[in-house]
Amino acid sequence: MNRLNHMLLLGCVLGACLAGAYRARAGEAVAPGVPRRVISASPAITEMIYALGAEACLAGVADFSAYPPAARSLPRIGGAVNPNLEAIIALKPDLVLISGDQGRVRELCAARKIRVLRLDFDNWATITNALQRIGDVLGVASNAAAVRADMARRWDAARGRARTGKPVAVLLCAGRAPGAVASCMTANGSSFLSEALEAAGGSNVCADVRGFYPEIAAEAILARAPDAVFELRPGEMLPPPAVERIVRDWAPLRPVPAVKAGRIVILTNDCLLVPGPRIVEIAELFEHALRHMPALKRNP
Repeated sequence: MNRLNHMLLLGCVLGACLAGAYRARAGEAVAPGVPRRVISASPAITEMIYALGAEACLAGVADFSAYPPAARSLPRIGGAVNPNLEAIIALKPDLVLISGDQGRVRELCAARKIRVLRLDFDNWATITNALQRIGDVLGVASNAAAVRADMARRWDAARGRARTGKPVAVLLCAGRAPGAVASCMTANGSSFLSEALEAAGGSNVCADVRGFYPEIAAEAILARAPDAVFELRPGEMLPPPAVERIVRDWAPLRPVPAVKAGRIVILTNDCLLVPGPRIVEIAELFEHALRHMPALKRNP
């Protein structure tokens, strides 16, 4: 039980130490023509704007925009599938930043001649490019360059710490039904989660599965035989009995090396499923977990 608690808490402790690491200083003057009332229609975009130190321009944010905590007090405009068009109109934005299609928002903005910028991102390259594009549009280009440089430094540091030894075969479990594991949602090799895992010294056992976030059955987990399982439960508060129950859910898959050796790592940090500037924090969490995993210590 002590070991389980340790594996659960190590992510929370490290996450707390890293919180706010990307709060860039807003030291640039606002240029003429720079948007002053911006709506972020994605929690990840909200995080990017705060990371750039440009949060003063935010007029409203998407539901589930919870980081940093200051974002929780901003007006809400609904989610990707249920946008509140009336709220968007009432906020009188001069720029709406969207991720993905978000057709209803685009149609509203086209009808009302509101500028829209679409940003698609789900890996290191597209996340860092989105940061720079937002910085350019909001007049904080040098802040964006500084944030990207700091991200690259920390990313390389995590890779350097993880370089020793053979990559650990890991199953990323990003969601599943309660009870015994019959299937789980995972991430393929093109996702930001897989990139973070590889930077941390892991190898994604589902890298070749089609679709960014496919569902795989228990039989496939048995066949792929991961040495560790990272179960991602962002934002959940898990007392010890809940941790024990989650670990017991994997018992029917005991032939899997990760289950047999008790290498089920439960991570609850709120950054885990957000493809934003905290992708580096995810890599650091994964690297720390792998380095301190029972019987898999990689570096002193």
